[in-house]
Amino acid sequence: MNETSSSYDSDEAEIERSVDAFELAWLGNDPPSIVEFARHHFATGRLSLATLAELCVVDLEYRWRSERSAFMKGDPLGARPRLADYSQIFEHVGVLPFATDQLAEEYRVRKVWGDAPTLDQFLSSFDVAMPQLFGLLRAIDHELASDEVVERHFPRLSRTLPAHDSRAPLAYSDFTLHELIDAGGIGKVYQATQHSLCREVAVKALAKSYQRDPVAVDKFIEEARVLARLSHPNIVGVFGLGRFPGGGYFLVMEYVEGKNLDEYSKTRPMLAREAATVVETLANAIEHAHSQGVIHCDLKPTNVLVNRDGKLVITDFGFAALASDTNCGSNGFATGRGGTMGYTSPEWLQDDLALPLPTIDVFGLGAILNRLLVKCPNCCQALFQIRDKAMSRAPMDRYQTAGELAFALRSLSY
Repeated sequence: MNETSSSYDSDEAEIERSVDAFELAWLGNDPPSIVEFARHHFATGRLSLATLAELCVVDLEYRWRSERSAFMKGDPLGARPRLADYSQIFEHVGVLPFATDQLAEEYRVRKVWGDAPTLDQFLSSFDVAMPQLFGLLRAIDHELASDEVVERHFPRLSRTLPAHDSRAPLAYSDFTLHELIDAGGIGKVYQATQHSLCREVAVKALAKSYQRDPVAVDKFIEEARVLARLSHPNIVGVFGLGRFPGGGYFLVMEYVEGKNLDEYSKTRPMLAREAATVVETLANAIEHAHSQGVIHCDLKPTNVLVNRDGKLVITDFGFAALASDTNCGSNGFATGRGGTMGYTSPEWLQDDLALPLPTIDVFGLGAILNRLLVKCPNCCQALFQIRDKAMSRAPMDRYQTAGELAFALRSLSY
């Protein structure tokens, strides 16, 4: 890796860490001060102008969406700032390098949550012509004018949320979020403390871009309901749903301290028997999920946790689908069909199925076995044959259930 590439990766990591810390503060009971946040991080030498520009965009969106009439005493930005206001506040540290997509984000936020400027009104605030920005704004207008987008994401541009949702009874005040432990397109997962029960938990927060999307919210809640039905020692436990002070939803789950299976397998090679036992254990857990009508759809080593005692726990059902869901071609629990290339069956990724089938997860289990066998010495031919059948391209050629795969692995003689 060259020096330029290394520097770029370092900058990206810095931005990610700072934004995560700032968003974590916004999810608390009191809004953070971006001025104080920036002052502290500049003093420690851990904040660049590019990072500060990204933080300003995050701060702007949370302020417009939070609907709070007043912020901390002496706050210079108020509830409806613009990026130009941030430039004035931080002019003493240098010119903030707002990119065109960040400027376009202000336009989107104001369109959805506030004063809804026209394209001409927004562009008039700039001294020079910005053709690239013009194109982005036109695309946003087109998106928001779409009947599908308006109906799904911004119904009647309502800015009010019900004060109470019986589906999400957990009080945020009972939890303290600590470090970020995982992040994906649907949300982020934090290690947290639940004070009333004196226990460590994992809190999965629905991404802010989905928090007002009724389809995404319903799927997030349905995920919690279905996973709460799954009672198996090798499937992550779900304790319930709650809401942040700003209205967003969060899911409280069992906290598993340890490594994911990919990290774990890199620390030491597995013998054939151990690799077979691992996948057999996972297959039995997935068979239980299938018995409840739940297809995981994204089985892979990084979605399997190994705790300090060696116990395996399947997690991240963000792309899961119901076996009875005839609309799963356009959604699962998440807002779109998804999975991971190499681990999710090709027919699912290629949208060839109208219904999710157990054979999707059989393929994923076979792919996990394949990953474990890469460094597995003295593997018997029968184990490779089991792997090959599980990963057959045609679903009809695979084991038809996870239970069948588990039985085949259990029946191996070494």
